[in-house]
Amino acid sequence: ISACLVGSEMCIRDRSPTLRDNLLQFINNNINTLRIELALIVDAGTKIAEACYCLEGDGFIAPFAYDAFATDLVQHGESVTGRTVAAHGNPNLPEVIAVIADIHGDDENNQHQLLLDTARKAEPTFNKLLHDIEHRIAADILAYRACRLVQPGFIAVNTLDALEEELLHLNSLPHLAQRIPMLTAELPAYKAIVNNANIQDVQLIHDGAKIAWTFWRRNALRLPEWFHAACEVALVATSSASVERIFAVHRQVFTDQQEMTLEDRRASCVMILSLIHI
Repeated sequence: ISACLVGSEMCIRDRSPTLRDNLLQFINNNINTLRIELALIVDAGTKIAEACYCLEGDGFIAPFAYDAFATDLVQHGESVTGRTVAAHGNPNLPEVIAVIADIHGDDENNQHQLLLDTARKAEPTFNKLLHDIEHRIAADILAYRACRLVQPGFIAVNTLDALEEELLHLNSLPHLAQRIPMLTAELPAYKAIVNNANIQDVQLIHDGAKIAWTFWRRNALRLPEWFHAACEVALVATSSASVERIFAVHRQVFTDQQEMTLEDRRASCVMILSLIHI
């Protein structure tokens, strides 16, 4: 679009005259619509991008994935579309509101209607998110819910009764399902240690991951069953990003004649990353 506006040589060479004319006509006739839609992308998409960025990192992230994805993003979608009770049907779109006010001035009725129309454009995205959570990735979400149990901040803000109910979700993690009785027996001690350590629920994923893993390194001998569970959860991936980074780096190092060595190298790196968590 920038090239079309400038009318550069690159645009003339790489774009057909018809496409260029269509783009120029769209921009000239719909510049305000384009401003509003770009503002909607900022309001609705920033939270999604931040969550994805955090979940694509390395470290003890799985215990925080459920809240970052299934809780925070769902609440964000309800806020953006005005579905929350607190919103009273008013979408929380500050950037959109600012752009609409700049375009329409003091016409409050028109501003409000345009705000509602804009919010409806975000509904398909968040409807798909809800559908995926409830159907396509329901098993993954349930597993991430179980992973919260090795996050000390989550233990700190919940009662023992509530935590015992959450323990049932460990059935979604095959390696831990058979250890539920032992984990249940050690749960009161886990809760007491967390309370004595005065650990708070941390909102930032990477900060929370560091605090959580520091807790497990210090309490591995005091809570052996739960430390074993934490080690299992540390191997749960929240995305394929870390594996893809390994593949990308080693693809540049190994030639086609070293494919077997490359596969062994990749396997070793994955095991080393797992051991670092432990």
